Amino acid sequence: MEDKKSTLITAHSGSDGTPDNSMEFVNYALGTAVDALEIDVRQAANGTLIISHDETGEEAVTLKEVFDAVRGHEKRINCDLKEYGLEEAVNELAVSCGLAEGQILFSGSVKPREERSGRPWEAVEVFWNVEECISDIYVCEAGGEREKITAEMAKKLAVEAARSGYSVININEKYLNEAVLETMRSHHMGISAWTVNEPDRISQLLELGVHNITTRRPAEALKLRGER
Repeated sequence: MEDKKSTLITAHSGSDGTPDNSMEFVNYALGTAVDALEIDVRQAANGTLIISHDETGEEAVTLKEVFDAVRGHEKRINCDLKEYGLEEAVNELAVSCGLAEGQILFSGSVKPREERSGRPWEAVEVFWNVEECISDIYVCEAGGEREKITAEMAKKLAVEAARSGYSVININEKYLNEAVLETMRSHHMGISAWTVNEPDRISQLLELGVHNITTRRPAEALKLRGER
């Protein structure tokens, strides 16, 4: 795992009471000490890249508006892709808007590495979602959600991530049991945990030194990190 002092804090869209996928959220996050902000990215019917968790009308904020606002800031942008195959268009837009190399990263519906080529991809970090490897990981079973990831499943995650060229696993924080943590440590694999909102859990994951914590309470997370 990473050293606990280096854990990144990412502001989840809609943090600290701001509306999800809004310029209010973006501007709020830019005014804080967070390392990154997360936005949901999809394509409108007219082909425009917008920020929205679900399909929506043309009133959504455009990704260009976000990139224009972020230009000149050091904060990174986690583009959580809600539709498959948007990486190239997002990356091209980032370049045209003057974002720094490596300023954007991807999570969500990301193409397999073998389907991507060219130098731009080498500078783009991916937080690889566990469901890309274990498709039914969040499926409810026998009336309740799966309670844990077994050591065997965790090993499969680590091996597949490494094979695909990824170094960080993106996972719902409630599935971070000891089997997952130990397996990721042994495979030198980082963990990006979402969405961590309870102070005690934030503190626990900071102590464990995970690579990234995505939270709707970034002000609290930054305070807790600063106390370490």
